[in-house]
Amino acid sequence: MTLQEKTTLFLTSIEGILKKQRRLYLRSMRRLSLCFTLCLLGSMVQGQDFSNKPLAVAYMQDVRGIDSAQSWSLSVLPFLRNTEFFHYQQRGRTTMGAMSRLLWQQGDALRMEVGLLVHHVFGGDSHVLPHLAAVQQIGEKGDWSWRFGTLNNPGHGLVEPLYNPDLWLRRPAEYGLQLQGNNMDLWWSWDRAIEKESPFKEAFTMGMVTNPSFEVIPNVAVGPSVQIQFHHVGGQIDNAPPQPTGNRFDGAIGLHLMHEGSVHSRIEWLQLFYADPDQRFSQVSQGKGQWLSLSQKKPLNAGSHLRWGLAHWQGQKFLSVNGQGIYQYMDLISLPVMPENQWLKCSFRWEKALTDDAMHGQLSFGVDQYLDLFSKQWSPVMSLAYGLSL
Repeated sequence: MTLQEKTTLFLTSIEGILKKQRRLYLRSMRRLSLCFTLCLLGSMVQGQDFSNKPLAVAYMQDVRGIDSAQSWSLSVLPFLRNTEFFHYQQRGRTTMGAMSRLLWQQGDALRMEVGLLVHHVFGGDSHVLPHLAAVQQIGEKGDWSWRFGTLNNPGHGLVEPLYNPDLWLRRPAEYGLQLQGNNMDLWWSWDRAIEKESPFKEAFTMGMVTNPSFEVIPNVAVGPSVQIQFHHVGGQIDNAPPQPTGNRFDGAIGLHLMHEGSVHSRIEWLQLFYADPDQRFSQVSQGKGQWLSLSQKKPLNAGSHLRWGLAHWQGQKFLSVNGQGIYQYMDLISLPVMPENQWLKCSFRWEKALTDDAMHGQLSFGVDQYLDLFSKQWSPVMSLAYGLSL
């Protein structure tokens, strides 16, 4: 075979590979575009809220419900969360404290928010955090909004393996950019900034949570559940000590089914994933998990209701940046202990409005029981939140 023939054969092979990769890329982009379009269309369907965040905490941290005609608002939230975990990744701890938000806002479709969030853990640290945001309402009904500054609803409705419930109480403020609509939350949270002498790297998180619901028959709706996060650690520092830098992904994709009647029910299945392609933060490059849950809500009267539920977790080398420790395959600086873990969670919560207007007073009391299906050991969790607003 002559040199010219070899060159022609080589170029033909390269061209075939490029065409094949292009077809795969276009096919993937079409699927991604279709999925994103369905999420946007479905996000206009309002579904029953089954967030695992206690109602009193949700009212405190969700400022979209504040009447823009009322310039000032003051909220106080005493809280208690006690965990009795006996797990190599997470030990029991008690968090008791209080937070208060004083907020002034002006405007309607375009408004500014200025205020302070005072956060104190009893026997621990105190923080005074600014609340500063510019908010633009968009859409014909104003049910979508851009937010620049203090983000709304920390935790963003992420499932428990992706977001530790302790963070609602220990890290009550996030800052960055956010787009919110019905059943849609897109955000960019700037977690850590750097300066010339900073001994650490900058960090930020970008995420999306959407759970549109489509009514198939009266009182029954189904839809996809999508939760995706991108975590970055990096930045150029003059004298920062050696530390892991790079990008990681974690998230969940699945389906949910909801039924609304005298008892509101929601069944959800999620396939969770973790990816650290370059193994910058541990020797684990990818992991996965499955989450199956049943949640039910029973209204007792106009001002109170009960919530209960069951959830099953099975993880294989699963990690998440902000998830609860019991779901982690390993600590990010430790060696792996078990390739798989399984948990069964039973939850119960009673919530009551303390005033005629639920916006101005809520009480949430919850008890969760976690069963390690390998060690057969139970771990109880108790939470109490008492919110008041003026």
